[in-house]
Amino acid sequence: MATESSTKNFLIVIHGMGQHTRETVTDEVTSTMSGISGWDEQKVELKVITYNNVFDDWRERAQEDWNKTLQMLDGRVHFTKMKETLERSLDVDKDDFFQTHWLDVVLYMSTIGDPVQLEVATQLTRFLEEYFAGGNLDGRNCVIVAHSLGTAVAHDSLHKMWAGGFEDEGHNNLSRLPISIDAFFQIANTSRLLKSGIDPSSRKTAVRPAPGALMHRMYNCWHECDPIARIKQFRIKDLDHWLAERETPNSAYKDIRLQGIHQINVHSLGHYLKDPRLHVRLLQSLFDDYRPPQDLQDQISKHDAGAIDDEIEALKKTVEDAKETFENIESISDIAEAFRKVQHGLDTSYSELVTAIKELGEIA
Repeated sequence: MATESSTKNFLIVIHGMGQHTRETVTDEVTSTMSGISGWDEQKVELKVITYNNVFDDWRERAQEDWNKTLQMLDGRVHFTKMKETLERSLDVDKDDFFQTHWLDVVLYMSTIGDPVQLEVATQLTRFLEEYFAGGNLDGRNCVIVAHSLGTAVAHDSLHKMWAGGFEDEGHNNLSRLPISIDAFFQIANTSRLLKSGIDPSSRKTAVRPAPGALMHRMYNCWHECDPIARIKQFRIKDLDHWLAERETPNSAYKDIRLQGIHQINVHSLGHYLKDPRLHVRLLQSLFDDYRPPQDLQDQISKHDAGAIDDEIEALKKTVEDAKETFENIESISDIAEAFRKVQHGLDTSYSELVTAIKELGEIA
């Protein structure tokens, strides 16, 4: 397959759930990073992987008869427990959020997962071949950033591409390409919650920063007040065992906990990228000549101070109160119950905050 070549560093972004386009994701990333010292847009080829078309095609086919469609999904993995909830909640004339967010999560975990992964693999193959065609691989870097539901999609797709999980051998190509991903950033990681196959926290996954494998480094970034990032949270309990091939596992994997709050929608990709703990790592991964600012700790302290008001305090309290519920989630219906508990903890005067939580982009 012929591709154009580029001599820039590559930043490949896989979006979360919602109605994203290449343009909206590009705008969010570039508008956020352009205000951060050290970002050099002239040295970066920003590539965005989208998969909305898979969900949109399904919705278009289902639009004529939703009840029949729900019956067709009955009995599929992760769906049976949610069937009654979906039947009660579905109102295609009024609930756009349900169609474009909540239902998509259900679909990914049941019937649409494989086509989504194939779409991601197709686009990623094209981008990686373009990166390879640019040459000078020792002097350039390739970084993947996945956000929210995109972390589950990215994990499942990357594992298949490396381990030979696709029927079309043309997509089982990662182990044959003469490159490794320099860094993989999992932001608001849902891969443990929404896994469609292998456990992403096990040693069986190909998506580990092991020597000679898929990637050099992995960063798992989560915000302590992001409800989505706290559900079935991705954690490596024994890093030495998980990366037994490495003498210094800590050099290859970092768990990054974020704290500062500057907007109610703490889940958004842009809000995550603003945190110095995250964007400094990202800039280090992209640019070999980047050096962290000398006042980094001061920048972190200033960011952590955030914006303090009643709504943000309510968000902190409800997320903390639901902590145990998040860890005990086993099914889609459990997710719904967890978010009901989060919303129940808010005073009715915080209706705007409840709306913002629903608009986080993945599960509500």
